[in-house]
Amino acid sequence: MFSTRRKDIFVLVVLSLFAYLSIIAIREIDSAEARNFIAAREMLENSSWWSPTVNGHFYFENPPLPTWLTAIVMMITRSHSEAILRIPNMLCCIFTILFLYRSMIRIKKDRLFAFLCSFVLLTTFMFIKLGAENTWDIYTYTFAFCASLSLYIYMQENLKKAIRRGNTDQHEIEELSRLYESYVELGGNGAIKVLYEKFLALEIVEENTNATNQ
Repeated sequence: MFSTRRKDIFVLVVLSLFAYLSIIAIREIDSAEARNFIAAREMLENSSWWSPTVNGHFYFENPPLPTWLTAIVMMITRSHSEAILRIPNMLCCIFTILFLYRSMIRIKKDRLFAFLCSFVLLTTFMFIKLGAENTWDIYTYTFAFCASLSLYIYMQENLKKAIRRGNTDQHEIEELSRLYESYVELGGNGAIKVLYEKFLALEIVEENTNATNQ
């Protein structure tokens, strides 16, 4: 039998597949997709993995990762069907949904809240649109979103760990202070700000003593 969390993940995956597979084969190709498909095809024809081209002209306007993935799918499936070539974007969206679920579990310790957050993301029109087309945008959003969540989780867990320990050291202060500056520049505040203020009030001890306490 599945555990409760595994049931949530299973439901999210099934709903995601239904959302994307229902439109992935009927969506018309736009100009951005066409460029990516052409670049992937020419990448395979010319073995030019490091120098993508479109209609024989170098194309460096976008990062090559999505084109590489499209070319790999072409090579494995031997298909030029737009539905098949959109699979990497669909999988990227599903990864983001599951990453959000796992992250919310770690942040809030509330399974229902984590599921609802992921469900809202899954049913967002823009997110479904990006997952049903082979463009570069979804990779940028996914990397930025997952990196921001990872920063939040890392800071939350390490600040709480130091507060529970009751002391800190100079190295930890420098590390978390740099991360907090980046967090503030990204527009973050709220719970991390409160934890950081408590962290700064901790007793500063020698690094060797801190390592022994851990």
